[in-house]
Amino acid sequence: MVSLQSRSDALRHLAILPCRTKLVITDSHDVTGGNNDGFTSAYSYLYRTPEGWVLFDANGSGTVQLVRTIGFRTELQVFSGDAKEPEIAIPFAGLYSGTHPDFPHPYVGEEESAHGSSWCFVPIPFENGCRIVAPEKEESYHFFNVWTHIYTEDTPEWEKAADRVVWSTEEGKSAPCSLCSGAAPLDAHGKQVLFEQSTPGLVTTIRVRLPTERRNETLRDVHLRAFWDGREAPDVDAPLGLFFGVGYPDDEAIRRMPSYPLGEGEKRVEIPTGRVSPCALPVSEEPDRTLICRFPMPFDAARIELVNTSAHAAGEIGWEVAVEPSPATAGLSQRQGRFCALYRREHGTLPHRDYTVADVRGHGRYVGCVMRMSSRGLDHGLRTVQRLFLEGDARFYVDDSKSFLCGSTGTEEYFNWGWYDMPPKDEVFAYPTHGYTEHTRDSEDHSTMYRFHVTDSVPYYRSLRFAIEHGPEGEIVADYESVAFLYHLDQCALALCDAVPVGSTAHHYRSEGVVARQTLTRVYEGNDQVLVRKVDGWLGVAGISDTVETVSGRAEFAVSVPPENTGLRIRRRYDGAWQKESATKEPGGSSVVGAQAALVTIDGEDAGTWRLPPRHARECWMEDEFEVPARLTKGKASVGIGLGSVGDVPWNAARYWVYAYSG
Repeated sequence: MVSLQSRSDALRHLAILPCRTKLVITDSHDVTGGNNDGFTSAYSYLYRTPEGWVLFDANGSGTVQLVRTIGFRTELQVFSGDAKEPEIAIPFAGLYSGTHPDFPHPYVGEEESAHGSSWCFVPIPFENGCRIVAPEKEESYHFFNVWTHIYTEDTPEWEKAADRVVWSTEEGKSAPCSLCSGAAPLDAHGKQVLFEQSTPGLVTTIRVRLPTERRNETLRDVHLRAFWDGREAPDVDAPLGLFFGVGYPDDEAIRRMPSYPLGEGEKRVEIPTGRVSPCALPVSEEPDRTLICRFPMPFDAARIELVNTSAHAAGEIGWEVAVEPSPATAGLSQRQGRFCALYRREHGTLPHRDYTVADVRGHGRYVGCVMRMSSRGLDHGLRTVQRLFLEGDARFYVDDSKSFLCGSTGTEEYFNWGWYDMPPKDEVFAYPTHGYTEHTRDSEDHSTMYRFHVTDSVPYYRSLRFAIEHGPEGEIVADYESVAFLYHLDQCALALCDAVPVGSTAHHYRSEGVVARQTLTRVYEGNDQVLVRKVDGWLGVAGISDTVETVSGRAEFAVSVPPENTGLRIRRRYDGAWQKESATKEPGGSSVVGAQAALVTIDGEDAGTWRLPPRHARECWMEDEFEVPARLTKGKASVGIGLGSVGDVPWNAARYWVYAYSG
């Protein structure tokens, strides 16, 4: 078992900006844009081998941060590099039960007792590649997500070490700090400053105690705001109920309606309502209903305040803010991001347009969110499901990529839950990393959930957009509001240097062994893909036309880069359905295309292998990336890039983008 870190220390590393670490997610989402997300096992693996179903496959070094499954019944097998025997082989039941010494509670949860979803947050490090295999045979429902941090040659050791330390729910011994506390009534449209300081420090804890009268309204109407480093706009501006993961529960309404019926006849069930206090590492609620935030908040100057946005007085509110005199980050304070809590709401989501949780430009890491989702009226014309909007997938678009990382196969599954509207799995719950804290019903049905990425954060170096589909194909209109938590700097750490269409004479492009060359018009996977399937003639308006070249030999081109670069990222656009005609036909009608790989050279020097594992074919454009170490590019104003095809199928690309790291 790797070393433990106390609750108070477990969050400190989040404030330090990521350095050359990337997130990779594999999952069972329906690649056609539909909703067959693991229900028939058609997409419940990347590819299959005689060993079993491959759920994850990557070169290089990294750390698997989360394995989450539903319906898997055999065993988890983890293979290192080209090894023929697994390094880890443990039955899924043993992995999630909490009885194995290397996979104990509270880092694991099993499907039956953990509300329909099994999960493991114990980090699994690897150095020379990793494959995760499940020797499943039965074609029934199988859902999975694997979240992994991938490192490069330039990823510092402290970042790898931080990734591989397990958090503890025990409180550690806190560093010496000062306390700023008080209590005061908050008038209608009033404001109360909780803490203000003009010298550097680190907020370690915020406690807020609310009056019992009209508490749910106070949770909704009173906002916590924080201004860092003299900025005029707040970086934190969120309702207390969402910021602290509680929602806006009305205890009296829950007592009046502890459950409600769903379905008819023998299929009639009672769906429970209720509330539970969050017990997350970053936020929690004590038995006396005091709200606590433990997110570290570094600053050069700070002002934290409460603002009443309503026309009703909020009564007396108590508070306590704990502050250390300076950040204790081992000399890395210059690499810290600002703590941000971004509140958004859409009362009436737009059909076929995902709800945006966060959309920022700069450098940082996304570390979680709290969402409250409400049905628009209670009659969707459905007798067995009332919250169909929860079928929407969670999608991360990182550093301007148009291809997303799929964070789930359904909204409730992003929050590590499963099987809503199916008692008893849909009772409220709370864990250190995720929870479902409120289910209430009035004229609408309200669900509040939280998910915090303590070890599996989403690093970004240029931009981040996190969006959630609402409904199987984004068509269900509902009311959404959320708070996204990030550590952020406005300055980008990744700059676009050049864009290279295949065949570009301006970039001295040349290729050998051309297998095919054609112009295609396609959209990217996501909402647009759904619309293309449904609306005739729409593709010609919204699709992107590009010329795709497939080579069995070598492609070369030259690009300009800033001499002060500290490494490069190369991104390509490729045809997601390449060689579908000759692909392996899978049960359920899917097709698995073969692995692509290219030996990459920079000015003739070996830079490694760019590999895309076998995967289900997609009728759309896709993108993937390759990281180039600083030792091959630093100090150069231009570089020559070579790609030699060595995969199971020829290398396929329509366009390349080259980005340069700074700092």
